[in-house]
Amino acid sequence: MGQPQDQAIQAINVIRTNVDRPVAGTPYYFAYGSNLHTGQMKERCPDSKQMGVCTLPEFRLVFRKYADVEPAEGCVVRGAVYRLSVADEENLDIYEGFPKGEQGYDKAYFSASFDGTPATVMFYWRRRYDRYEAPPKDYVRCIRDGYRHWGLPLDHPMLR
Repeated sequence: MGQPQDQAIQAINVIRTNVDRPVAGTPYYFAYGSNLHTGQMKERCPDSKQMGVCTLPEFRLVFRKYADVEPAEGCVVRGAVYRLSVADEENLDIYEGFPKGEQGYDKAYFSASFDGTPATVMFYWRRRYDRYEAPPKDYVRCIRDGYRHWGLPLDHPMLR
């Protein structure tokens, strides 16, 4: 597994939720669950490029069998950003069950800054799902490996 670039990405704020992909620009994707595992991500999205770590403000990491995020004032979700090709994003849409799959993920977007250049970053979340459920151990192991690769702290109780 290659190391992420030294450049860090800082999330500015969430600007839009549940909208179509922006027309202009390269699609960027914020991973916070098993897609932090770079080997797994490369299988799903062979053209993807690691951009750096990121913090999604005003959300918290939860588990509904699989990783998810939900709005939570004063909280943050740590993760990483990848640049995706159109084919990569289509692969992820299928994997994440967007727009109407079993897992029920929606897309949302937030703005971020890459060395002072603004960009729009996409992430998946389940807006209409409220049941919490412990994830499978292999799934948690995969996320832990991803956190370690990206140098993220394992501070969520489910990841300890």
